[in-house]
Amino acid sequence: MRLIVTPATERQAESIGRNLRAADNLEVLTSSGGKEPAVVLRDSFRASKECYAIKIAHEGGMPCAIFGVADDPTVEGLGVIWMLCTKAIERCPIALVKVALGWIDHMARHYPLGLHNIADARNDLHIRWAKLSGFTEVGAVELNGHRFIHIYRESKHV
Repeated sequence: MRLIVTPATERQAESIGRNLRAADNLEVLTSSGGKEPAVVLRDSFRASKECYAIKIAHEGGMPCAIFGVADDPTVEGLGVIWMLCTKAIERCPIALVKVALGWIDHMARHYPLGLHNIADARNDLHIRWAKLSGFTEVGAVELNGHRFIHIYRESKHV
């Protein structure tokens, strides 16, 4: 299955936020302290240095995933990468990893210290995607009563 990546729009971010996979929806609700996922995605879109949407080729309509990167507010040279998906992405996990690798390298060019984020430990797809995309687990934190895995990927652009 072929995926198409295009620059995302705020409208796409909000739409995906209203149609998240159950595990992604739970992750957003938990990490944000219960904020509406469409609002969280809109805010993430606005905060991102780069933000892209993923569509499945030959399937019209809204994208099945959105991802981006923002400057880490506390560490210069470190980026915060993120991605959230609708259930449709589950039909093409291998294509997602293949597409993601190039885009992660593309976004990492701005961040000599690498990319990182936290992922809800209950979100198996996020954890698997991160590992297959070259991220390693570097610890865990508790957030709003749930365990989140801290993932990190060193930059190739040092």
